[in-house]
Amino acid sequence: MGTPSAIVSAAAEAYEKARLIGENSFALSKDSSNARSKDEWRALVDDVVIEQRFEIEQIEQAYALAGDQAGSLVFEEAVSKVYDEAGEALPIGTFVAVAEDTGNISLFDMNVLKRVVKHIKESQLVHDIAVNLSFSSMSDTAFRSELYGLLTENSDAAAHLVFSVTAYSAAKDFEVFKSFINLVHRCGSKVIMKRFEARFVSLELNPACSLEIPSMDASGRKDAPFS
Repeated sequence: MGTPSAIVSAAAEAYEKARLIGENSFALSKDSSNARSKDEWRALVDDVVIEQRFEIEQIEQAYALAGDQAGSLVFEEAVSKVYDEAGEALPIGTFVAVAEDTGNISLFDMNVLKRVVKHIKESQLVHDIAVNLSFSSMSDTAFRSELYGLLTENSDAAAHLVFSVTAYSAAKDFEVFKSFINLVHRCGSKVIMKRFEARFVSLELNPACSLEIPSMDASGRKDAPFS
């Protein structure tokens, strides 16, 4: 058992993670010994964003199952890993929640996107890469403007970029989500809705939504493509 203050901090971290997942959701915190206070998290997130202490990993790769391209890589998801000043990895859920609270998430998301676009160009990738995007960034006018410039200036890379948004985030303002889809499509990129659940977004809100996709999470929920 940790100290009372550490336990409270760990509970706060678990709460922030659960808040990102959705209403009536929960998250477990494995260890309270390294828990930080809210003020410590705010200062840490500011520093991480400014210093760009993050790495991009490719996970959940998907391969073609049939046809001439059978066995070839067609899709992968880029996931960010963030680090403190000592090089220790930070829980991404807590980091994102605090970054949204402090208004730093749009800058962080843009830095991630720029790095992914650079990777696509330098590696001359021919498959798609999905990048997670927060609702705060998606609804930020300044972020959208910079995003439009980034994608139009790098149209070849934009064609292989997929924006991944959770159903819970999309449900915060579906009109904003739909307008973001239109923006991204004009630039030649795509959008998918992760962890689709009818309690967040009804399929009736988008008749073009299809669930014919190659992946499903552990709970059986599917990702919905908007392409």
